[in-house]
Amino acid sequence: MTEFPSTSGLSPSAALGGFLQAQAKAAGLSTREIAQRFQKKAEREAKSPSGYIDSAVTPTSSMRFSKSHLDRLFKGTAKLPPKDFIRSFIEITSAAANLPIEHHKQIVAKAERLLAAAKSDQNSTPSVARVNEIDKGTEATVAVLQLRIELERTLHIESRLRWALSDAEFLITTLMRIVSTLRGIIQDLDASTMRAPHTERPSIEHQRQQAFKQKEAAESQISLTNARRTLLESLWDQAHANINRLSSHPDVAAISPLPDGAPLPQRLLPEVQIGPTLNDIASALDKAQEVNEMEGRQANEWREELTAPDSTYEDDEMRILLACTRLADADTRKTALRALIRSWPANVETRDALIKMIHDEFSDIAEMAVSGLIEIWNEDPKSLQATIQAATNGRPTVQLIAVSGLAKNWQGHVVARDALIDLTREGSPFLREISAQGLGLGWPGDSAVRKALLRLAADDQVWPTALDVLRDGWPDEVELRDTLITLSRKDNPAVRSAAASMLAGNWRRDSKARNALLTLLDDPELIVRWHTEGALNDHKFTDFTRLESLNFKDETNRPALIAARAPQNFNLSPPVEVVGELHRGVIFDSPVTIITGNNGTGKTLLLEALADSLRVTIPSRLKRYGTERDPREIQLSDGIELLWRRTLSPQECLFVEFPYVNREDAFRSPEAWSEKYSMVFIDGFGGYLSDTENRRFLEKAVEAASKDECQFIFTGTRSDFSVPSGVNIVHIGKRRRRLLF
Repeated sequence: MTEFPSTSGLSPSAALGGFLQAQAKAAGLSTREIAQRFQKKAEREAKSPSGYIDSAVTPTSSMRFSKSHLDRLFKGTAKLPPKDFIRSFIEITSAAANLPIEHHKQIVAKAERLLAAAKSDQNSTPSVARVNEIDKGTEATVAVLQLRIELERTLHIESRLRWALSDAEFLITTLMRIVSTLRGIIQDLDASTMRAPHTERPSIEHQRQQAFKQKEAAESQISLTNARRTLLESLWDQAHANINRLSSHPDVAAISPLPDGAPLPQRLLPEVQIGPTLNDIASALDKAQEVNEMEGRQANEWREELTAPDSTYEDDEMRILLACTRLADADTRKTALRALIRSWPANVETRDALIKMIHDEFSDIAEMAVSGLIEIWNEDPKSLQATIQAATNGRPTVQLIAVSGLAKNWQGHVVARDALIDLTREGSPFLREISAQGLGLGWPGDSAVRKALLRLAADDQVWPTALDVLRDGWPDEVELRDTLITLSRKDNPAVRSAAASMLAGNWRRDSKARNALLTLLDDPELIVRWHTEGALNDHKFTDFTRLESLNFKDETNRPALIAARAPQNFNLSPPVEVVGELHRGVIFDSPVTIITGNNGTGKTLLLEALADSLRVTIPSRLKRYGTERDPREIQLSDGIELLWRRTLSPQECLFVEFPYVNREDAFRSPEAWSEKYSMVFIDGFGGYLSDTENRRFLEKAVEAASKDECQFIFTGTRSDFSVPSGVNIVHIGKRRRRLLF
């Protein structure tokens, strides 16, 4: 039996890292050598024909195997690698150690067990506890962040040193041109002295002495510049060595490189012009001396920064964290911001950092910043203005958090209300929709809000939300009734149907509402007439032609089930969101319909109620309830009203639980089902399929439904993949669950 190093007392991730480090040590390989062997393997794979590489195996080129990553992996702080990485790693170390095949297999098995344990531990640990170790707010956190600050500061100094060296080279070239010009002037003056009369020689000699002094001054400046260039080169070497040292540190190795962009701002080098006279040269030398003194002071400052320990943030954790919120690395900014919120929530500098970071280029940082402002600084005017700005200009997720915060934490505040009203006039449909919800939740009964929502009821994209909010907050307002009567004349049958349903609310004795409904009885769209019938029943008005007597023979090639609804007074206990959707009416008049929503919203409950109405056998019911049906499903089956084009026999229908469909047969199933059945109910769609496979399956269903006049009704928790045309999506609870409370 092979002996392995003990991993007791370690976290599962650290145990895996220690085990891999032990294998590397036994093989005599450093992390750099292992990284090089991974690289060679990736290059061999790239040169191999695609047919010789197993598509099920993760390509080496897509794995992380840098030296710094291996260092973190050994410490147990890196992201857990895929199983194929573990196998490649052990293959490298076993080959270097010349291990027999049986021993190699035992090591692989042990490593895979440790990996599985680490992943299990990671999945069972709350996400907050899995944040990078530098999120723990300890002294180690501050030390790591100081390292990162030092690294970025050194990168900036190194960049400025390169520019300073270039400036020094330019100045030396300029001074040498001055010296060369002065030599020519001195030679000309020597020749003039030989030819000039005695009376002019003193003046010429004076000029000659002046030229010699200027030449000595220029040569002195050249010596100073050369000395500064030597110092700059030494400092650049030191900065470069510091960068290499800091970058190779395991705790900061993951920092992203500084983004490419415009050079750092430099002090402008005064232009030195060489004129034809000694006075011009004197002026040029004065400027050269000024540049030398200025650049010399800057070089000495850089030398102090690179050689002296940084005391700016010494023993001041908050100073360090604030500085880190300005670094280039996103992970560091996020870590620093989280630590500030946790440790100094009420500090005004934390507030200012939050306001600044709501515009961060990374969404999760911006989301954390606006959430912090809302929760901690909800009585602060600057925080309110920053939150409004985030709602106006942020990304959709940031906008959602900001609007939710305005409605919850500034409830009743006039400035917040007016900001949301402004947002209902502009921006994306998503922003108009969540702003309408925020207004309804934060300012119920407010006349200005009511006016904005009535305007939104005519918005072609967000009218359902506007009507929902108006029904909840202003159920018996005459203005709402008049708006609904206007909407009952719109071209969109869905709008007319919604108007009919809502007119059945608090206007049951209202003659204008009843007259509008009687007019809708002659609507050309069947679904509108059906909703109108239900509304008139609520009005206790029975003197009209009922839909059961209508003839649908001209529509036999259309889907059998048209719609479902529940009376306004129908409810389940405990409440389920699907009932609210049924109060509004659910449309199924499409060959393929997907009912989506979060777990517990009642999707399967509705699907089983539809199947029960046709007496269709549901396979798993006996497993879940024995011989008894779910009481809520019985209530729903008895309470909902269904509109059919034609009724179907149980033999024409099929109920399928998608998770139990064989993956290999899945894409052949729609055609096979449609050939035999006219209605197929599919519960739990898409769980094990990729987005591409989900779309492909739906395309097969649409094709089969059109060919064989079959209707498919799915349930699933997701609808964010690309849905083909011809698919009707019913979102359970979507309109009422947008905001974050």
